[in-house]
Amino acid sequence: YAMASYDDVSTWTCEDCTGGTVGTQFVTQYDDPIKGVHWYLAVHPSNRTIILSFEGSNVQSIVTFIQDIRFKQVAWPPSVDGSAVHNGFLDSMTAGAAQAMTALQQQIAKTPEYRISITGHSLGAAQAVLFVTYIATHQPTWLSRTTVYTYGQPRVGNAAFAVYYQGLGVPTTRVVNKNDIVTRLAPRWTHYAQQGNEVWIRPSDGSVVACAAVVPAENPNCSAGQSLTDLRVSDHLQYFSARS
Repeated sequence: YAMASYDDVSTWTCEDCTGGTVGTQFVTQYDDPIKGVHWYLAVHPSNRTIILSFEGSNVQSIVTFIQDIRFKQVAWPPSVDGSAVHNGFLDSMTAGAAQAMTALQQQIAKTPEYRISITGHSLGAAQAVLFVTYIATHQPTWLSRTTVYTYGQPRVGNAAFAVYYQGLGVPTTRVVNKNDIVTRLAPRWTHYAQQGNEVWIRPSDGSVVACAAVVPAENPNCSAGQSLTDLRVSDHLQYFSARS
């Protein structure tokens, strides 16, 4: 679902609209190219799931996006003392948040028994995580039915944010492909931290390792234990069999 966001999903016949996603029905989408947010909403009746997927960006754009803001953080959510997130990520997410909430609310009214799955790759992964906190602020009752899957997610906020997010209790799986450079940005020395349980695809043999979150630190048994000198742009471009 995350990789399908790069394609035309209106008929669900795209290159990545295969495998376990077969049977998915497109509902609606939103695009704001100026703010850098694009998402689509779909449903999978057999799985009784509503899918909200945020489109990412190419690796050159995401690295520039992160660095151009100079890692600037702003307070978020307002009610959480000390919590702060990347200004650019928050700005792009909120540009499409109200529309996403409306689309979700309308779909939940039609399928009240369905769960919500939120996903994204790269910039879209950061937006997916931040949108969960938007839900927590505006419709907290939805959290109990929500799960999150991110791919190639950069660090979104500071340690206080990571602790807050983990406390929401929303099952979150953060997939990291080998030595993906984007997942190590923004640097920890600029007061950023990852959140969520990690599924790491090892660079040595492609095997998959699961590492529980150790917020606000990062589990050294997965990608955080890799040397910064081993980081690769190419690893951000390929997740499993899907393309970026």
